[in-house]
Amino acid sequence: MIEFKHGDIETIDLPPSTFDAALCRAGLMFLPNLNAGLSNIYQSLIESGHFAAAVWAPSEKVPFISVVMNIMKETNTLSPPPGTPGPFSLSDEDSLKNSFIKSGFKDLAIEKMNITLDFESTDEFTDFVLETAGPVQTVLANQTHKRRGEILKAITEVARKYANST
Repeated sequence: MIEFKHGDIETIDLPPSTFDAALCRAGLMFLPNLNAGLSNIYQSLIESGHFAAAVWAPSEKVPFISVVMNIMKETNTLSPPPGTPGPFSLSDEDSLKNSFIKSGFKDLAIEKMNITLDFESTDEFTDFVLETAGPVQTVLANQTHKRRGEILKAITEVARKYANST
């Protein structure tokens, strides 16, 4: 039987020692209280349970996010303070492992994977960013129509650097 639960992992009421496995894709790095979230997951797993999570590598290895973030910095919006959750906040493997260990996890394994996102065009990439990146939406909401267009054009232009020429 498969049972799905949806909620704030830091506070969702999960029955202890119930689940065989848990998954989290691209979410852990945004938790304000990572230890609370991981502890909640750990306590919900049976003794031999498994947890798999996907987090991003350091920014230089994830250009589809980092190039957009660099453009957003150019908008003169305030950068979040150090330690603020974000896409690269769990990119340090030692820190990541320590967070899991503090929450009770044992027998940790980190597997690195190369992920390729394919877009038909650089405009499609920009549309994807606009639809999926909450921080970009927030910054753009505070811009004039003209400035918003300039920022989106800059995202499209920087994406050309990564486009296949085939």
